[in-house]
Amino acid sequence: MAMMLPLLKRSLYLTSPLSITPKNATFILRLSSSASATQNPSPKSNIMADYLIKSFGFPPQKAATASNYIAHSASTENADSVRNFLERHGFTESQIHAIVSWDARILVANVDETLRPNYKALRDIGYFSDAELNRLLTYHPRIFTHPRAIPRLNFWKEFLMNDKKKLLTAFVRNPGLICQDIDSGITPKISLLKDYGLSQNDIAILLLRGPGVFRRSVTSMEALLNMIAKELQLADKSWKFARCLIALSSIGTDNFQVKKELFMSFGWTERDFLDALRRDPLMVRFSEENIRGKVEFLVGKGGCENSYIVSHPSILGFSLEKRLMPRCHVMNILKSSNLVGRVGNLYNVICLTEKKFLDKVIFPNMARLPELHDTYIAACASQIPL
Repeated sequence: MAMMLPLLKRSLYLTSPLSITPKNATFILRLSSSASATQNPSPKSNIMADYLIKSFGFPPQKAATASNYIAHSASTENADSVRNFLERHGFTESQIHAIVSWDARILVANVDETLRPNYKALRDIGYFSDAELNRLLTYHPRIFTHPRAIPRLNFWKEFLMNDKKKLLTAFVRNPGLICQDIDSGITPKISLLKDYGLSQNDIAILLLRGPGVFRRSVTSMEALLNMIAKELQLADKSWKFARCLIALSSIGTDNFQVKKELFMSFGWTERDFLDALRRDPLMVRFSEENIRGKVEFLVGKGGCENSYIVSHPSILGFSLEKRLMPRCHVMNILKSSNLVGRVGNLYNVICLTEKKFLDKVIFPNMARLPELHDTYIAACASQIPL
């Protein structure tokens, strides 16, 4: 599924007009029987595990785990019916594989009592074309069986100002969104965000770029908002405030403390950490290994002071092997040849696109250093020690 998602995402470019009506807005939810997982699969579950392996190419371990949720199925007859239903309604093989990979329980859903009427209800609202609807259900198969799917789609459609592309993106990036109750789950969160000065457009951006925000409880969200406002001293209504909310929502409070301790282990003060975080909140989203490798390289062979990284934390967003190491190597060569003054400071050099780096740094210095380009290419390919 992970390999196919980028291909599907590129296809979410939609243009048809928007109009959802209440007609057929009630979903039917009946599964053929309980789909609860069992800790010790019965022999019947082996039938479904084999089916997942043979029909969908599941690895044995994944098939065994998924079959726990459909262990009560005594045969593959219903699963075949589900697959045939999806094929008849235009789902591609890759889409069907993605749906089953996301939630194998769809294979035990009753076609006549659940899938067919629910699919028809979604189609009858006149909002999505069949192709668009299939893309949405591929990313978010829970919509197939959720009894409140249409009212919740209607809510988000209106919130996102009838922008269908944004609506689909929101559900692609927030897999649990359809399961959150509007009155008790979503509305209090939106009200809280507005209390901190975020506009409806800001909140829409959070939904599209920071799905972790809406996965939080209201209490957790309020604590995070309060920390950003007080500890980081970021003004409400600022884009930095929203970016910080996106970044910190993705890592959690405990992990935030771990990241702070990590940066302080490099000799940073708490103020250094908070200053850097205000400049680029996304710096905490990387793994501990990733951050440690970059900081240690920059302070070591990169010749940077900690204060330089604090002032330019966005430098940590670049690849160590493909950007930082090769370009620092070139900068060290230029420095040893007294040519570094002609190309600017390290951060500006790191930020250059590949073409601009070649045009502004490599090619102008090849008269003095004929092998500079070959050396850089070898460094990018990790063919020389850096």
